[in-house]
Amino acid sequence: MAEINNIPSLAFATSVDSIMIATDADISVRTLLTADDGSAVFDNTAMYTPTDGKVEIGGIDELVCSSILSTIDAENLLAAGPRSIGVNVTVSGGGYSASCRLLYSTRFLGNVAPHFATQIRNRKIYTGQQMPLSVITAGKELKLHVGLALRDGETVRYEENEVSISPSKDCYTMDAGITAILTMLECHTYGAEAVYFYTLTLYSTDGQQLDKIKFTAQGQMPRHATQFVFLGFCGVPETFVFTGKNIEKQSLESDFGFSGREYIRLDSSLVEDNEANSGWVTMEERATVYDLMDSPLAFVVDGKELRRITITDVDSSVSRPVNEPDAISLTWRYADMRYMRKPVFSPDTGSGHVFSHPPFDKTFS
Repeated sequence: MAEINNIPSLAFATSVDSIMIATDADISVRTLLTADDGSAVFDNTAMYTPTDGKVEIGGIDELVCSSILSTIDAENLLAAGPRSIGVNVTVSGGGYSASCRLLYSTRFLGNVAPHFATQIRNRKIYTGQQMPLSVITAGKELKLHVGLALRDGETVRYEENEVSISPSKDCYTMDAGITAILTMLECHTYGAEAVYFYTLTLYSTDGQQLDKIKFTAQGQMPRHATQFVFLGFCGVPETFVFTGKNIEKQSLESDFGFSGREYIRLDSSLVEDNEANSGWVTMEERATVYDLMDSPLAFVVDGKELRRITITDVDSSVSRPVNEPDAISLTWRYADMRYMRKPVFSPDTGSGHVFSHPPFDKTFS
């Protein structure tokens, strides 16, 4: 809880759950949330009666997060560049007025400091995997140091580069996939199979290390793997790959009722459930899967396309003492259309000959 004249200028919404105004009389309080373009996302004025000499306005964190969520463009979730994950909040009443900027967060976070907006600091990365990585800028100019270890014949070659990150928005999202890193370091003669590992280190302009992530290359992604892309706990895109067993299950959902004297199936629908298993996961990875379970916006990668999904069931348990690593399975369905209903055929427009291969003369002339 924060007094109206003591709200931090920049904070995560979860650290400002309510606002208090000192008053002995009924007051009219206006709560205004505005987006970066100046448009009002939420604007409400209401009368409040004080209790013990104060008026407390609660639920600010939930209001802010739901308002920010309504402005997120799902189609551009993976777009690289500066990204806004906050709104400007102004509360006025009883002769007081205070403003601040609150950022999206579904976990309690204290002071806003520059960091990578992900829970995993040692990540596995597959060839061709989507890997959005976001940096919380906290309004500060930052430097990102990229180091890449490559297999060069029998030796290991090391390349590095440094780029600046502008504080023009709340965070900056980049493509941290293998191909993007090779391009960033201008290693055009090397393929993804040559990558051993790479690190991304975040520094302040005076050289202080603020955060670091290591990516270890795993080769080609297993054919049965499922890659999820979802809105993370900081309102930025996050990703995780389930490499365990994947099961597709079809079922027929319908109602039953009488039509005349016949008892028939009504409103039938053939649906497909997908059960994905994480494989063994670390504590950091498990926390990320929890974020996936709770995310309001989740997708699977289908080729180069993101397909919206809905998680319908979760199987996760932890026993102590631990006899084996943690593993999680979850069941999901496509939210846009059923994958099993997509056409599996394509018109044959090039092989309709009696003899399709030379040296036969298909013209019979």
